Amino acid sequence: MKILQIVIFFIQVVFSLLLFFVVQGCGLGGGPAKSNKVVFHILSDPEHLGPLKTATGVRMDIRALIHQSVYGNNAQGEIFPILAAHELAVSEDGMTYAVSIHPDAKWEDGSPVTAKDVLFSLKYVLCPLTESQAPIFMEYIQDFKENPDNPRKFSVSMKQYYISNDYYFTNFPILNSKIYDPENVLANYSITDFLGKDAAAFENDTKIKSFADLTKDIKYGRNPAFVKGLGPYELVAFEAGKAITLKKKENYWAKGKQGAQYEQFPDTIVFKVLKEEAAYEQAFINGALDVSADLSSAVFRRLMENPAVKQNYNFYTGNRNVIASMFFNMKPDGIKHKKITDSKAVRQAIAYLCPIEEMINLYLEGFATRIASPVPLSSKQYNHKLSPLPFSPTIADSLLKSDGWKDSDGDGILDKVINGKKEKLSFSLIFLKNNRTLASMTERIVTEMKKSGILCIPEPVEQAVLQDKLFQHDFEAAFVSTSPPAAVYDFKQQWHTENWGQKGNFCGFGTTQTDKLIDQIRTTKDPVMFRTLSDSMQKIIYEAQPVVFFYNAKGKLIAHNRFEQADSVGYGRHELNRLKLK
Repeated sequence: MKILQIVIFFIQVVFSLLLFFVVQGCGLGGGPAKSNKVVFHILSDPEHLGPLKTATGVRMDIRALIHQSVYGNNAQGEIFPILAAHELAVSEDGMTYAVSIHPDAKWEDGSPVTAKDVLFSLKYVLCPLTESQAPIFMEYIQDFKENPDNPRKFSVSMKQYYISNDYYFTNFPILNSKIYDPENVLANYSITDFLGKDAAAFENDTKIKSFADLTKDIKYGRNPAFVKGLGPYELVAFEAGKAITLKKKENYWAKGKQGAQYEQFPDTIVFKVLKEEAAYEQAFINGALDVSADLSSAVFRRLMENPAVKQNYNFYTGNRNVIASMFFNMKPDGIKHKKITDSKAVRQAIAYLCPIEEMINLYLEGFATRIASPVPLSSKQYNHKLSPLPFSPTIADSLLKSDGWKDSDGDGILDKVINGKKEKLSFSLIFLKNNRTLASMTERIVTEMKKSGILCIPEPVEQAVLQDKLFQHDFEAAFVSTSPPAAVYDFKQQWHTENWGQKGNFCGFGTTQTDKLIDQIRTTKDPVMFRTLSDSMQKIIYEAQPVVFFYNAKGKLIAHNRFEQADSVGYGRHELNRLKLK
C-alpha cells in the first residue's frame, strides 16, 4: 500500500512538472512563448504585390519588407538613408541631388547595386501605359546622370522647385532588371523619353505596350520567384484570401546594420486574413494571432478588458494618419449613375444628415476625431479654421427644398425633374464588405437619409471591387479610407483635373482655377504663402463637399508581449521587422 502511495505521488509530481512546462512553453499568441514567428492580422489581402500598384494598407507594409528605396521617410516626414550611403544632399538652389549607393548594397546573387539599377527602377515607374501613379509626383525631374568614374554614384536635376522634391527618392523601390524586365525593353529608352509624356504618345509602341502588360502579370504579384527585392524579407507563399507568408532573407545585404530601417528580427511574418469580427476576436483569445492594427473599436475594448488576454498582450493607441470619408461621384454619367451627386446642394444635405459625432462614440468608442479636410490632423498644414459640419436635418431639408426637391407623389422619397425625367433622390453607397463598423454606420446613415426623403442603398463589396469602382468612377457614393502623409500634403493626385480618369481624382472635382491653385501650392518656396494657399484650397474643397470627411482615426494596436519594440511598429505603416523577441 505504501509503495502504491509513493508511485501515485511520483506520478502526480511528474504530471505537475509536465503541465508546468507545457503551459510555460505554449502561452497565448502565435504558438510557443519563444516563437519568433509574427502572425499579423489583416482584414483582406492586397491581391497583387506588384511594385506599380498603389502603396496603401497591407500592400505598403509588405512592400516595405520585400523592397527598399534609396531613402525612406517616417511619420514625421524625416528622410533617412536606406540604400544610400549618406544623408540626402541637395544643391543650394534645391535643384540638384547627388547620391552614392551604399558600398555594401548587393543583390541576392552578390552583384552590386549601382546607379544603373536606380535608373532602371526610375524608368520602370515612369513608363507609360502601366498602372504607376509615380509620374504625378515626378513630373519635375529634368535628368538623371550616372557618374562615369563611380558606378554607385549619380545625380538628379529638377526643372524647378517642388514641395516634395526631397521625397522623390522615397517613392519607388529599386528593382532588379533581370527579373522585372527580362527582355531588357527599357534599355532602349532614356528617362527623357518618358518624362512629360502621356500614355497616348505610346499607344502605337508595341514594345512599351507589351512591357506594360507584363508589369500587370499576376506572377509579379504572387509568385515568390518574381516578387523579389532588396528588403530584409522574401515572399514564401501567397494564399489568396487566406495568408501571405514572408521569411527572413538569409543573404540580406544589410544584415546586422544599425538602424530601424535595416532591422530583421522576426524569422517569419504571416499576414493572416480574418474578415469577421467574431473570428479575429476569438483568434486573439485563443492566441492564434500576435499583432493587429485592424481591430474594430468594440473588439479592441473587449480584448483590453479581458484578464486572460491582458496577461499576454499589450495594447497601444496613438495618432494615425487615416481619414475615413464618404466620396461622391461629381461626374455621374446620367445613365448607370443618375445625375444626383453632381449637385452641391445634395452633397451638402447628405453631409448634414450624417450623425458623425454620434457614430464615433457609438461604433468607434471614441477612437476617432472629427475632421473637415483631406489633410490629416497631425499635419501642420491642416486648416483649423474649418469646422466639421454638424448633424442638422433642418439645414439639410432647407438645402434640398431650395434645390427643387419635393415628394410630389407622396411615397416618402423626394423627387425632381432632371433633363425632362422625374428622378427619385436616391444613391448607392458602396463600402467594404465584412466590416461590421462600416455596416453599422451605413445602416445608421440610411435611417437618417430616409427621414429626410432620401433613399440610400447600401452596397457592400470586396476591397478589390471597391478600388476598381473608384478608379473606373463606377459609383455614386463610397466609404473610403485614405492615408495621406503627415509631412507635406500634395493636392494634385486627388484634386487636380488631370487625374480624373483612372488616376487619383475619384470624385471628378476641380476647375481651371483650382488646378492653378494646386500648381501654385506645389511650387511656392515662401512658407507663409504656402500656408495661405493651402488653407484656401482646403476651404474650397470644404465648401464644395465632394467628400464628407468623417474622422481622423486613432491608431489601435494589439501585440503579444513576448516581443519588444511593439510600440514602434506604428499605426499607419507597420514596421513588423522591428518586433524583437524578448
